[in-house]
Amino acid sequence: MIREAVYRPTMRSVQSPAVEAPEISRFAPDAVSPTSNEALPSPDQWGLAGYLDAVYGRVARAIDAVPMHETQRSLLYASTRPAHDRARQEPLGDPLCTVYLLGLAGQRTASRAWHHLGAFIILYILALDLLDDVQDDDLDGSPFEGEAPGVALNTGLALLFLAQEELRRAGVALPSASDALHELASCISLRAVTGQHRDLIGALGATTPDEVLAMQRDKTSSLSLLTESAAILAAHDEADRAHLRAFGESFAMFIQVRDDLRDVYGKALSPDLAQARRTYPVACFYEVADAEQRMAFDEALSKLPDAMPTLRRLLYQSGAVQRAATTLESLRREMHTHLASVRAPGAAGRRTMLDVVDGLARSVYQVPELDVTRQLWSPSGAWHDRVREEQQRFCDRVEEVGLSTTPPRLRPWAQAHWMFVPEANTIFYPDLESLAPDVLAFQATLLGTDDLTRLEAIMVAQLPVVMAHEMFHFWRHACGRLSRDHWHEEWVANRCAIAYGQHFAPDAVAQAQRLAEQVEARHGERLDETAKALLLSCQHEDPSRTGYAMDMTAVAVVTLAMVDLIVADRPELDREVRQWLKVD
Repeated sequence: MIREAVYRPTMRSVQSPAVEAPEISRFAPDAVSPTSNEALPSPDQWGLAGYLDAVYGRVARAIDAVPMHETQRSLLYASTRPAHDRARQEPLGDPLCTVYLLGLAGQRTASRAWHHLGAFIILYILALDLLDDVQDDDLDGSPFEGEAPGVALNTGLALLFLAQEELRRAGVALPSASDALHELASCISLRAVTGQHRDLIGALGATTPDEVLAMQRDKTSSLSLLTESAAILAAHDEADRAHLRAFGESFAMFIQVRDDLRDVYGKALSPDLAQARRTYPVACFYEVADAEQRMAFDEALSKLPDAMPTLRRLLYQSGAVQRAATTLESLRREMHTHLASVRAPGAAGRRTMLDVVDGLARSVYQVPELDVTRQLWSPSGAWHDRVREEQQRFCDRVEEVGLSTTPPRLRPWAQAHWMFVPEANTIFYPDLESLAPDVLAFQATLLGTDDLTRLEAIMVAQLPVVMAHEMFHFWRHACGRLSRDHWHEEWVANRCAIAYGQHFAPDAVAQAQRLAEQVEARHGERLDETAKALLLSCQHEDPSRTGYAMDMTAVAVVTLAMVDLIVADRPELDREVRQWLKVD
C-alpha cells in the first residue's frame, strides 16, 4: 500500500553509476520555510501548514469521539501522531499537500468538508499502511512491536472505519459532492486490494515490467484518491477531473519506480531484494538479461547482504536502471501534460505540485524543462509583472558600472524566501500573487503581525533591494566569484544590494533598517555570542564554512542584523562592485 515516506522531497538520492543528484541550491536555508491556511485568523493557521494542522486536529477529535478501551485509543494516537509531526516539519512531504495544491489552494477558502476529506484520506492511508505492515510481518520499530498481530490488524481496521466516518461527514458538509466522493472511495479501495493481492503472491501476480507497473498503479491508487477527491470538492468539470485522475495514476507509478530505485541504490541492504520481490528495475533486468546474467543475479541474491554491490552492478550493466529512468521521465511528461490541460483556476498550486514531481525526478536524473508547462512558470499579474520590471530596471541601472549580460530567469514558487540557483540560472521568488497566505506566514511570525495587507506592502516596498541581492549573487556567479561560504556570500550580496539601494531606492533601505530593529527587538535571543561572532567572521571568506547551520528564523535574524551593520557603514556602489565583482 502507499507509504507516506514516498512523498518526501528530501529523501536520499538514488546512487548509481548512471545517475547523480545535483545540488538543488547553494543558497537555500537548511530548514524548509514555514507555510500556512484558509481564513487567516492567525499566522500559524495559514496556507498548507494550517490546513494540515486543522486536518490532524480533526483526526484526533475523531479518535476521541469513539468510546473505546484506553489501550486502543493510545495505539490509534501512536499510529497518527508521527504523521502529524512529519507534516509540521515538512508540509510538502505530506500526502495532503496534493489535495491542498490541486484543490484547496485554488479556492482560497476552506470549509468543514475539506477538513473531513483530509481526515478521511489520512486515516485511510494510515490504515492501509498498517495492514500492509501486518501482511509483511514488518512491525518492528513501530508502536505495535511486541503486540499480537491481531491487535495491529484490529487497529488498522479501526483506522479504516474512522476514515469511513470522516468520508460520511465530508458528504454531509457538502451534499453535492457526497455521491461522487463515495463512488471514488469505493473504486479506489477495490483497486488497492487487488493490487495488494498481486503483490502478495509475488511473481504469480506480476512478472513483466508492464505488469509490475500496473500492479503498482493499483497498489498505490491512493494517489488517484488524493487528486480526484480534490477535483470533486473544488467542483472541477469532468474534463479537469479526468486530467487530475490521470495525473494521480501516473504519479502513483512514478513514485513506485523511483522508490524501487532508491531501495536498491539508496540503502545499505535492499529490503525488496532481500525478499526477492519483483520490483520494476528487477522486472526490467529479467526481461533483457541472458541466462548467464540471470544465473549471476540469482546467485548474488542468495549471498545478501554481501552481494549488494554485485546486484547493483548487474542491474546497471543490463540497462535496467536506464530503462527505469526513461520510464520516470515518460511518466513525468504525462503528469506535466495533464496538469497543463486543467482549465480551472489554481495554476499556482499545480505549479507547486509539478515542482514536487520535478524535485523527486531530479534525485535520479537531470530534469529537462518541458514546453508543455513552460508558461505555467511565467504567470501574469501585478506582482509577477512588478518582479520582472524590477529585474529589468536593475539591469538598466547597473550597466553604467560595467555589469551587462543576459539576466537569469525568474520563477515563482511557494516558499517564503528568494533564492538564486546557479545550476538552473534561475532566481526563485515568492508567489505573492497566488500563494500569499503560504509565503507570508513566515514574515508574519518574524514581525509579529497577522495584517496581510501590511505584509504584502512590505514585500512590494523591499522588492528593489531584494532583487538587487539575488542579482548580485548571479553576477558573482557569472564572473566566477560565487563563494561556497554561504555566510560570506550573504555578506557580499548584502553590501552590494544596500549600496545599490542607497543610490536608487533609499526608502527601501530605510525600511529594511527599521524592520531589522523590529525583528531584533522581538527575537533578540537569537543574536547570541555564536551569532555575533558569525557577523564578524563572515566578512572574510572561509572555504570550510558551508551551509547556514541554523534554522530559518535564526538565519533571518542574523541576516537582518547584518543589514543593520552594513547600512551604518554606508557602502558605495562603485567601490563594492569593483571589490566584489572584478569590474575594471
